[in-house]
Amino acid sequence: MHKAIDRKGQEIFSAKPTHPGVVLAEELDERAIKPSAFALQVGVYPSVISDLIHQKRNVTAALALKLEKGLGISAGYWMRLQVLYELNTERLKMTAA
Repeated sequence: MHKAIDRKGQEIFSAKPTHPGVVLAEELDERAIKPSAFALQVGVYPSVISDLIHQKRNVTAALALKLEKGLGISAGYWMRLQVLYELNTERLKMTAA
């Protein structure tokens, strides 16, 4: 992932953090894969993928490995997305307080 830097050299953060489920939904859509079919392919209940896509579930290490197996996108990438989402969500909470 690349950082966005402003003119003063400060890192820019999105006004709304991107949940890994949003990225997963876009990836499945691009590949014309139905979420329920993908869930069965990687060995999880369809509700797991549905909850992730609808931002009701977070990526765990185990799920990241399954996403890697099914999509060929590294587990580390999915875990980084999750950590960035959590950090940016907390950062927004702190600035709003």
